[in-house]
Amino acid sequence: MKPLPYDRRKQILTLLAHHDPLSVRGLIQMLEPSPSPRRLRDSLARLFRSGLVTRRNHGLFGNAAIYYQIAHNRQAQIQVSKITEINADVWNRNHPRTAELLHWEECAVFTRKLKTFLPDSKIIREHEFKHHPEVNEYLLGALDDPTGAKPDIVAVIEPGLCGHSSILAIKIERTLKSKERLKKKLDFYANRTVVDGLIYVCADDEIVRAIELMYRSKKIIASLRVGHYGNLFLMFMDRDAILKKESPVLFNSDFKHVGLSKWIELFKQVPLPKRRNLSERLQPSAAEGLDDEIKIPKPENKNEIQFLDDWD
Repeated sequence: MKPLPYDRRKQILTLLAHHDPLSVRGLIQMLEPSPSPRRLRDSLARLFRSGLVTRRNHGLFGNAAIYYQIAHNRQAQIQVSKITEINADVWNRNHPRTAELLHWEECAVFTRKLKTFLPDSKIIREHEFKHHPEVNEYLLGALDDPTGAKPDIVAVIEPGLCGHSSILAIKIERTLKSKERLKKKLDFYANRTVVDGLIYVCADDEIVRAIELMYRSKKIIASLRVGHYGNLFLMFMDRDAILKKESPVLFNSDFKHVGLSKWIELFKQVPLPKRRNLSERLQPSAAEGLDDEIKIPKPENKNEIQFLDDWD
């Protein structure tokens, strides 16, 4: 069933209130059902003419990239707040620099997807952390960490038999970072937070291999806090499957598939001290149609990985 124009207007404004600026490409990936590019541009043009949204050219892709955001004037914001039924106080106010836009939009898309896959969980983006003081408790001060260790997204899973919420940290990596920066991030999550699991969403296989190699070579997998389930603490999520609106595919640092729902249930039902020797229980069912092992070539040694220098 196609949404009425008025419904589509509310959908678009709601996404922009939480995640702007967004491009046509990003909005198509986030809207359900997905509109055609032409219909979406028509809807955005109407919103632009009404003064509710503005558009900006950020100089990307030969000045062809146009991003949309809620208009900054007070009258427009009052009207948008009425349409979306969202208090303007919780709108996104942290608009990224041009160099950060692609990463920003990808975080928005994955946040939307995670809310679909984990409907009973609280999915929180980095710029929303300030509205959720409990996030700082989970990350033990990461919000002020100068190394950039804080996650892009946090998922707070509803309590199970353990009696408390489970916490997943999600990092989206578009580029390969330096060895030292990767080491600090992995060590931070394994040893200096109380998160139950860490998910990396990587742009290519080289980044996956670099993270896996660092996770093992620096003995992070043997962490005192999570070492007894080290092969189930760090997960990689198939980026392309998510962007194609397919079901999420997880694999661990042994390049073995792990069922997402079973992984979540592990944290909900099994207390941290007892999470040992559980790998077999987390293999996806035959109905999920997944091979047991991911076909990603493993490097023989760390010299095969071309790490990049740190960048801002």
